[in-house]
Amino acid sequence: PGLVAREFERCVGLLAIVPDAGPRFRRTLIPGVRRLVMKRTRHLVYYLHDQANEIVYVIAVWGAPKGGDPSLNDPRR
Repeated sequence: PGLVAREFERCVGLLAIVPDAGPRFRRTLIPGVRRLVMKRTRHLVYYLHDQANEIVYVIAVWGAPKGGDPSLNDPRR
């Protein structure tokens, strides 16, 4: 219990220090989307780093075992 929450907290902590940590995710029309893998649960954290405003937007957390990609929306619009 709580594993997903702990792993998500770890990802958020990493993004606070290194906002461009994850590789770019290119299967979207939204430019600049990146993703991190939550290693133990295999969930994926999709996010955008708005450098100009120094904001990281988490736009989806997706269960990798589900397969496919999530439907992503640009939070800046």
